[in-house]
Amino acid sequence: MSTINSRELYELYIDTLNKISYDLLGASEEKIETDIFEDFDIGVMSFFHDDNLNILENNDYISADIMELSQKLRQYVIKMQNTDSEWSINSFKQFVAWTKLFNISNQIKINIKEQ
Repeated sequence: MSTINSRELYELYIDTLNKISYDLLGASEEKIETDIFEDFDIGVMSFFHDDNLNILENNDYISADIMELSQKLRQYVIKMQNTDSEWSINSFKQFVAWTKLFNISNQIKINIKEQ
């Protein structure tokens, strides 16, 4: 098993973050399933884990504020996953339960641009 360096970890973190966007609201079910329920799901569990966020913060890829928002995002995803009604394509299309997730994601993106 190979280890990824902090730069590669940051790139995977950003890639995961970019999987969740308002653009998906008009996307096909196949794209939503791939981007959200596969790529984002796996990425947020892996690259937004506290251990990896600590590496990113310690290597100055993210600030403490971004780390806190990233932890909040991951925790919210876990909460949504624990309810079948929220972690689904139908819920995503209705968007109501997903508003908070999009807002946190967008705030992280803004903070990264300002950093």
